[in-house]
Amino acid sequence: MTMSAGTNGVGARLLRAWRRSGRPASPPDPAPEEETTEHLDQCRLRTEVTLVGRITVLTLSTAGAGRGLEAELDDGTGTVRLVWLGRPSVPGIVAGRRLRVTGRLTQSDGRRTIFNPRYQLLAS
Repeated sequence: MTMSAGTNGVGARLLRAWRRSGRPASPPDPAPEEETTEHLDQCRLRTEVTLVGRITVLTLSTAGAGRGLEAELDDGTGTVRLVWLGRPSVPGIVAGRRLRVTGRLTQSDGRRTIFNPRYQLLAS
């Protein structure tokens, strides 16, 4: 069912009241680059971080307890290893792809690592 804002309905009255309030019809969505991101070289271990970068290396690890897909993300200030445990592939994760990732920055095998990061695919 489609509801239109005719001249007599409740929808029309709400629309007129909204317009009189001086507010925009809808708040603008922040552009992906405008959202708060950090630079890897300024991040501390054991904190939640959000980084934007490009995948430079993609490998499938089959050894030990850390089996899964591994990617190296370069944000221009450094690199971080992203590990999706127990997954042979992750949709959209390919070498050269730009991502925004969020997760807890740890150190594993002497490398900065984020395990099972939340991610958003970005336009190249």
